[in-house]
Amino acid sequence: MAAVMRELAALRPGVRFDVRTPAPAGFFEAVSEGVTVYSAGIDAGAVESGDTLAIDAAATLARLRALLAEKKGIVEREAEFLRRSKVRAVVADIPFLAGDIAEAAGVVCIGAGNFTWDWIYEPLEETAPGFAALLPQLEESYRKFPVLLQMPFGQRERLEHFRRVEPVGLVATVSGRSRREVLGGDEHRRVVLVGMRGALAEETLEAAADSMAGDLIVHFNGKLAVHRENVRALDGAAVSFQDAMAAADVVISKLGYGIAAECAATGTDIVYPVRRGFREDAVLAPQLREHVRMAAMTDEEFAAGRWGEAMERLEGGGKRLDAGGARVCAEWIARIAGL
Repeated sequence: MAAVMRELAALRPGVRFDVRTPAPAGFFEAVSEGVTVYSAGIDAGAVESGDTLAIDAAATLARLRALLAEKKGIVEREAEFLRRSKVRAVVADIPFLAGDIAEAAGVVCIGAGNFTWDWIYEPLEETAPGFAALLPQLEESYRKFPVLLQMPFGQRERLEHFRRVEPVGLVATVSGRSRREVLGGDEHRRVVLVGMRGALAEETLEAAADSMAGDLIVHFNGKLAVHRENVRALDGAAVSFQDAMAAADVVISKLGYGIAAECAATGTDIVYPVRRGFREDAVLAPQLREHVRMAAMTDEEFAAGRWGEAMERLEGGGKRLDAGGARVCAEWIARIAGL
């Protein structure tokens, strides 16, 4: 959403953003002036396993039930915030309760994303019975969105409860910095970026470095005590993730819209460990493969640092996407919100 906010600020100078999110404030504060970030959550999301490569369906169901049990209080609290802050519109990516909150406050709610939570939760019924009984509540909330701005690599089913679905282009932030600027000098080796936000064991990184001696591996986890000539920790205060993506030839990461969009915009190859229970991966992977080279690897390959073996299986690519979707989203938001 930061890319959309940046475009909206350029389109409508002086616009103010109040961001309600559990994400770190730094993701949004540098977008433009007039951004205030509040720590708040109105979403159940998905509970991941310790290695972040699987969904804990039972724990996710329990969290969803707890959220719905508190729905009345959450809606009242958040609607009062909107009224007090004189908010003109809500843009949601894409918690279903945003529809209820916006309706209670008397403002419009615009959805923006590539999937919806009812679609994500639907197949989890097989391993944790109980989701099916709750999905109608999510659908009813999504019906209160007048429009869904749907980004690429998304679902194609369970969209009928939105009044309108508008496909938009790729939403991604592409760095303009050169590899020399990012890495602090000339670098002619293949650059491999570790983009995993989950725990990365030191022995995994050491094994990868030893087996890929001709490559440079860069990462953002300064706590890892890995002393190899071909491993470098990047300073997050000086180098953004988008900077690192622009400098990298390959990224090691889980699949997800954010990383997929940046790969499609920059042409960066991706090697990804296969996740379990994440419905979106089966939809995202074949669509992304049309634009970038990709290779899947098993949990065992990832943990053993056998990333180079997976890179030998890279295939696909050829049609890089233009990252113009943020501007399209901003234009839609400005028009619907009357900015």
